[in-house]
Amino acid sequence: MLASKLLVYMQILNDILRTYQKWYINYCGLFNDEREDSLPFFRDKLFLSILSLSIVLGAIAYIPSAIFALLNGDYYIFVVDTLGILLLYFIAFNKSVALHVKKNIFAGIFFVIAFTLLVFIGLQGNGAIVIFTPNILITLYSGRKAGLYSVGLTTLIYGVFLVCSYFQLVDLPIFSLDDFNLMFIVFVNNIIFTLFIVFSISYLIDMLYSSLLKQNKLREALNEEHENLLIAKEKAEQSDRLKTAFLANMSHEIKTPMYGILGSVDVLKSYNTDDAEYQEYLQVIETTSIRLSDVISDVVNVSKIETGLMRVNIKTFNIQDTINEVLKPFIFISQRKHIKIIKNISVSYNESLVLTDKEKFETVLRHILQNAFKFTHEGFVEIGCSKPDKAFLEFYVKDSGIGISIGDIQSVFQPFYQVDAEHKKALHGSGLGLSLAKSYIEMLGGEINIESKENGGTTVWFTIYSDFESIK
Repeated sequence: MLASKLLVYMQILNDILRTYQKWYINYCGLFNDEREDSLPFFRDKLFLSILSLSIVLGAIAYIPSAIFALLNGDYYIFVVDTLGILLLYFIAFNKSVALHVKKNIFAGIFFVIAFTLLVFIGLQGNGAIVIFTPNILITLYSGRKAGLYSVGLTTLIYGVFLVCSYFQLVDLPIFSLDDFNLMFIVFVNNIIFTLFIVFSISYLIDMLYSSLLKQNKLREALNEEHENLLIAKEKAEQSDRLKTAFLANMSHEIKTPMYGILGSVDVLKSYNTDDAEYQEYLQVIETTSIRLSDVISDVVNVSKIETGLMRVNIKTFNIQDTINEVLKPFIFISQRKHIKIIKNISVSYNESLVLTDKEKFETVLRHILQNAFKFTHEGFVEIGCSKPDKAFLEFYVKDSGIGISIGDIQSVFQPFYQVDAEHKKALHGSGLGLSLAKSYIEMLGGEINIESKENGGTTVWFTIYSDFESIK
């Protein structure tokens, strides 16, 4: 329980400290700096963080230090500490003092306090240890070069102490042991250890900054890649929209004269009714015009599905009536190719009412029947309808045609794919029929499947919901 309370208090203290440091850095105006990604900026930010802590910790350390200095009669230490804390507060809250000047004064305060303790307390005190502090701090917030300068200054001061001790120029507490050799060993070890720390810290800072630069470059690269992907996506979507608009316009522009051709053919049929060859040519024109119009419509519809512009328009209609309407154009083909049409409708007329998209259902059935009659040269084409469940209707179209190989069955629903590409006797189409049928069936909430055997006929099953509104 006590440990958890301590953790809570530590977290609260940490939050207060972070808020205070953020306020102080902002107070100094560093957040408005334009060098936010540079190493000098991070060093300046680190210095201000250290300075903000020194304001608080320095005040806490000053009070007992000043009291004991006065009680012991160490007035020089009292004066140095007092001047140091006043100077610290001066540079901390005076915005007119340049940042590099603040750094130099801050380092000077630490040097003076550390060497004062060393002089008046000697090697037995913490003066020698405190001397490490300015060297480390200078390396952190000013870099390796400044850190080496501070080590040089420390070495110079040590040298002065050694000269004074060797020639006994002054009488100070640091020389009370009168052991020059010990002092020399301590000073040399301090300098070597300080150099080790300076190089280690500077190397660590360089590595951290290098890692930060790599992360920033990676982030910039990812952001640039993300922007490029967004631009590419926008271009692709715009291209799809333009493609759809183009195809829709082309469909309109082609269908308009096509309707004129079909209307003219219908008029021409009333002439030369006894001329069989004349009527046959008109039939060819009419058939190919209708086929071309259907191909254009399929291409436009596939494009609308790909771009998400296709909509479902539901209405109530009777399945049996619709099947009969779709079968009418195939009666002539069945008679010409001697193909028997078989209807296997196991649903009553009243149960044949559905609420779905009639146009899409007709398109699905028509494309499946077109394939059945196209690839069947003799035999039969059977269409069936059943209602195994109240929710949906099941249909199938079975033929005795050339069939599909096992390797092609998985690809028949791909756009523009033709399983009869090598079949010289078959009529080739656009390859959009089954792809469009599959897309429409899925839009209506159903499924479609195919079973076939090469030279053994084909059966296509599909389902649609009898009430599309119930699944929306």
